[in-house]
Amino acid sequence: MVDATIVVNASQTFDCKLARYIPNPDSLGDGSEKERQKAVFELEDKASLKNCIIGAASGTEGSADGVHCTGGGCDVTNVWFEDVGEDAITFYVTGGGDKKAADKVMQFNGKGTATIKNFWVDTFTRFIRTCGNWNGWN
Repeated sequence: MVDATIVVNASQTFDCKLARYIPNPDSLGDGSEKERQKAVFELEDKASLKNCIIGAASGTEGSADGVHCTGGGCDVTNVWFEDVGEDAITFYVTGGGDKKAADKVMQFNGKGTATIKNFWVDTFTRFIRTCGNWNGWN
């Protein structure tokens, strides 16, 4: 059982080797739809997570948040979520800005939540694009 968020440091890779990670609902979150539950994994700037199974403790409504991407980008490869509670993957951007984006400013390819605060843009075509035309999630 995971009692505290596992932090993957910037530019590092964490390979779970298909191990199953069960979040402790007492310390990470009860798996309900409540916002701001703690994540099983937190990925810093350019960190990678692969080959993981994120489950849920018995008797809960689902898992705590699965993965929080807190840096400038993260890679999540072959990660399976057995019982999503609030979010499987959450992407955060706080502060910054962009100008002269001929296409899109941000691309969010994942099931989860994108939270963008205090971000300035000027002269852009699209602010954010999510999943393109892929319809694999119901």
